[in-house]
Amino acid sequence: MPTTAGVVITGADVEDAVLTHLKTWFQTYLYAIEEAQSLSYDSLPVPRGWFAVNEFDKFPDDQLPTVLVVSPGLYDEPREEGRGRIRARWTIGVGVVVAGPDRDTTRRLSRWYIAAARLAMVQQQSLGGFSTGVNWLSEDYTQLDVEDARFLAAGTANFWVEVTQAGERWEGPGSPVVSPPGDRTYDITEGSVVVDKEDL
Repeated sequence: MPTTAGVVITGADVEDAVLTHLKTWFQTYLYAIEEAQSLSYDSLPVPRGWFAVNEFDKFPDDQLPTVLVVSPGLYDEPREEGRGRIRARWTIGVGVVVAGPDRDTTRRLSRWYIAAARLAMVQQQSLGGFSTGVNWLSEDYTQLDVEDARFLAAGTANFWVEVTQAGERWEGPGSPVVSPPGDRTYDITEGSVVVDKEDL
């Protein structure tokens, strides 16, 4: 949404867009995984936890399967286009932590769930109109450190997400916006008054 400083896109906006996108499409692609692996329909539960995090090293183990999204920053140098518009690509990591009844099943689940996330990212690249492109960079099954590999496993995938209008050069207010404390006004819609009664 345009502001007094023009269009403002932050790393948190990119992470939120990816999380919202995955919430929307994950079940659809779990169905595709079930079909590809000849599994019973609706046998893979939809993730219970959805979190934007700073690192993949921590996750809530009471909300499995869990999807984690992290952006360490920009993938490469932003590019300026016509009329000062800036195009930028953010690095996005998606991690999925799963639990299973035994080592082999857990291993397979981690591969299946990160594949569902990958498909949702590369086949629906607009991320609901937020992005102009997504590129799949890597996939890994060893990045997350889990305490018990027999029953917990994880997969991660890395992408860049491109935003055509990440900012605008030369845009913004013509002068600083300053609001001295004495000039501030507040709308009070409700409140209470406490009166201490004293004997005269």
